Amino acid sequence: MSKNILFAVVAGAASAVAALSFLVGAPGAMMLIYVGPLPLILAGLSLGLKPALIAALTGVTTSGVATGGNGALLYAAGHALPAILIIGLALQRRADPESEGRWYPHGHIVAWLALLAAFALAAAALTLSDGDGFRAAVTAHIEKGLGLLMPQLESTDLDRIGRMMSGLFPGWIAASWVAMAVVNAVIAEVILTRSDRAIRPKPAWGADMTLPDWLSWALVGAAILALFGALIGAGDVGYMGRNLALVLALPYFLLGLAVVHGLAYRTQQPRAILVGFYAILIVSSWALLAVAAIGVLENWIGLRDRLPGGPTKENV
Repeated sequence: MSKNILFAVVAGAASAVAALSFLVGAPGAMMLIYVGPLPLILAGLSLGLKPALIAALTGVTTSGVATGGNGALLYAAGHALPAILIIGLALQRRADPESEGRWYPHGHIVAWLALLAAFALAAAALTLSDGDGFRAAVTAHIEKGLGLLMPQLESTDLDRIGRMMSGLFPGWIAASWVAMAVVNAVIAEVILTRSDRAIRPKPAWGADMTLPDWLSWALVGAAILALFGALIGAGDVGYMGRNLALVLALPYFLLGLAVVHGLAYRTQQPRAILVGFYAILIVSSWALLAVAAIGVLENWIGLRDRLPGGPTKENV
């Protein structure tokens, strides 16, 4: 067994162990779930796609042996799939007559992750919906989970909390999945770049981030679906539209953050400004929407290009 294959197998096993850490029940073990994709991405961005596939297969097999078929399926969908998508796209190079080739833009990777999450959300709606609709099914699952976590709650309280949480619950879960994948990719690239083991040079997730034009149409489509559902009184249509819009807006939120960071670092006190900015984000949902709107404007009209000394965008 070659050194690279051995590393890939170890990475896959480590990824599965992190993903299954919640089974231990130890304090803090649950947090390891969020770094489940990290060993896979480390293996792929340092060794290539084939070792990454070996690592992912090892992780799926380990999860299957430990928890059965459902566990293997959840691991494959939640950890292996986004990792392989990130690696496969990140290692692509586009033909460029003026250079050796341009790396696939990071922002486009985020867009594909969001689109994948949107498709997963649509698939979940088709799978989980019963005679009462998708939102009713989501509410029932939330109530069941709350009942296990807090058995002291009365059924009326469970129903009230379940209905309150269900509004954007699927969208937040899908958006969190995308965010988890992106954070792990950023961490992996930083680690590999600093250790001089990265296949792809210098990470450019922030200042050079761009998004594909097709993502705008997908977001507009989701917004129209939400509006159409509200107008005709079709609850599940509007429900799906709102949750899809939330997932598809995440890349624009990240792009908006890149714009804000760029503006902050043109001032004399960038850290103080960013601390205040994130404090506002934590307490205000309107601030989240404003940042996403900044991302949309950046993608449509190029806010950074209109400011003196704006950063150069990633090549597409």
